[in-house]
Amino acid sequence: MAIILNLTWAVVLLPLVGVAVSFLAESPRRAAQAGVALTSLALALSLVVLVFRLTHVIPVYENTQTFWDLQTTSPTGIGPPTVPADFGVFWGIRVDPLSVTFMFAVLFLSVITQVHALVSMRGDDGFRRFFWVMGLLTFGVLALVSSPNLFQFWLGWEVAGVAAWMLAAHHWQRPASAAAATRTFVVLRSADLALLLGLVMSFAKFGTSIGQRTPTNGQLSNDPFSFSQLALQWHIGRLGAVAGVGARTLVVLAVLFVVAASIRATIGPMHLWLSGALDAPVPGLALIAVSALIPAGLLLARVYPLLLEAPHLLTAVAVVGAIAAVAGAVLALAQRDVFRIGLFAVSSQAGLMLAAFGVGGYSAALFLLFTGSFLAVAYFLTAGNLSRGFRSHELRDCGGGRQRMPRTTLALGGWALGISGLTLNTYSVLSSALRGALPGGGHASSVVRVIVAAAVLVTIVLTAVYAFRVYFVAATGEATRRRGFDVSRLREVDARLRRTVLVALAGGAAATLAGLPGIGPFTVGSGAVTGLSFTRFVFYGRVREDLPFDTVALALAAVLAVVGAAAAWWLFSADRRRRPAPARDHLAWASTALAGPTPAERVAALLPRGFVAAGRALDTLDVQLLEPIPTAMGESVGTLSEALSRLRSARVGLSMAAALVVVAILLAASVLAVTGHFPVTIQ
Repeated sequence: MAIILNLTWAVVLLPLVGVAVSFLAESPRRAAQAGVALTSLALALSLVVLVFRLTHVIPVYENTQTFWDLQTTSPTGIGPPTVPADFGVFWGIRVDPLSVTFMFAVLFLSVITQVHALVSMRGDDGFRRFFWVMGLLTFGVLALVSSPNLFQFWLGWEVAGVAAWMLAAHHWQRPASAAAATRTFVVLRSADLALLLGLVMSFAKFGTSIGQRTPTNGQLSNDPFSFSQLALQWHIGRLGAVAGVGARTLVVLAVLFVVAASIRATIGPMHLWLSGALDAPVPGLALIAVSALIPAGLLLARVYPLLLEAPHLLTAVAVVGAIAAVAGAVLALAQRDVFRIGLFAVSSQAGLMLAAFGVGGYSAALFLLFTGSFLAVAYFLTAGNLSRGFRSHELRDCGGGRQRMPRTTLALGGWALGISGLTLNTYSVLSSALRGALPGGGHASSVVRVIVAAAVLVTIVLTAVYAFRVYFVAATGEATRRRGFDVSRLREVDARLRRTVLVALAGGAAATLAGLPGIGPFTVGSGAVTGLSFTRFVFYGRVREDLPFDTVALALAAVLAVVGAAAAWWLFSADRRRRPAPARDHLAWASTALAGPTPAERVAALLPRGFVAAGRALDTLDVQLLEPIPTAMGESVGTLSEALSRLRSARVGLSMAAALVVVAILLAASVLAVTGHFPVTIQ
């Protein structure tokens, strides 16, 4: 058993090996193929581990190695130590249902995007660099997904963040792309800072208490960052059993983690960093979206025991997530750029995930994260195929895709159906809001449940409208005639580019089947499958959830999705566009206002101007006031040295030497007098 579970080490490290191998290959294409091959091997091994974990009921498996060990010491060997507790950092793997599920998802999507890039990135100047950065991003996400402790999670978070920024800055030669990538870097670093502060605070408050515990169940008691140990410490800390820890400490710590996850997940105005990455190559943008959703969701899942100890904060998370979901859907509906539609779709789905966590839907939130990752990749790759075919990012320039690009349009329709609720993502969140049961007992307040349920219902309608708007505009009617684009030459993109999208959608369909509720355990030969239902495999705590089939939630989600799709047809289908619907005319002003840069993007665009103005003011101050001072001093020294050079002669040299001798004698006499070598007799 341990041999199979330890394959996780290879699963995590193989993409990093691919990065190293890419530097050794002679040609960029060979380097890319080597990276894709090693990532595919990691995918196969992750599938082995996943199947083994599905068919065997085993406890959480952790295998850790010492990464850095700072022992307690004191300067003299006695007395109090200079370090309050042993600081041991461990690098390892944690094999549980959550980690094996998302390791498989990350590798599956990484392979798809890299195979897509082998075709779409051909001839790019940064071909080799693109693939080793993709491998680095995959490794970073895998490292945090499989992390048994908070410190390794932070390291993986950092690696993934830097790699995402490097993909955003792929076209760094373009000034606009470089400026947008800088914005991505700055916003991501704010999330990193929040997570780092949470890590430091965790060690400061709980490190000593963990170090004093006796090892149990094979756990390493001296790992101050272990998620297993911290979960226990958070609970007893709320009971007052940890010195210096109370409810306020737990709330502050939880806020830091929630802020880090919200920024990474592009909640609300934090979509800034992902909008700065829209100039990245399409396969890179698809994987960046995955690196936005999965790290944020996994962070909230790992610190969920802490959130349960701060129920008021959990309420705030639910409300903020509900508002962000509605806002993201509204903004997605108003966008004209196909990639910005995907940006706000990701933000809206992330808001639904937060809302589900807030009302106790631990499994529902992770299921939405699981299916949403497949849908995000499928959409961005499809949008890339559309823009390649129509040679435009503008949705209004597309049309007639059903006749000229049928397979791409079919993939777009599959995405629209999936994100509108066919993947049961909205059903799972709505069911959790209506139920409102928190893991471990307790219920969310009725007011919060009503707010979240109402927001989810509105989001379902808006999501169906914006998703089918994209489909109807691109599939029906005729493409816009413009200079440099011949409609008669519009054809399907390369078959290999279409296949990757269909594979991503197939993965989403398989994820949907895994999420069907009510599927109980069954046996296959000598093995027992614990149940294909996602909630029976990925759940909170040690008690498997048997969630009931919620017919009310399913009916509401289905009816509202159909209503949204019908509204999209009425507003945006080809026949209706020939005779514009009055409602669309009345709402045109709102669409125009929301389609432009968001307030956060306007502020982000103005901030550099302020820094530039401040820099110019400082430059003027330096030139007019500060620079003349050292210049004058230098000129004075030069004038003095020139005067001394004119006085240089043998007599002057002897005089200077004599003066130095006299000064030395006087100094020596003064020292002897002060030390009592010249006694003085007082009469």
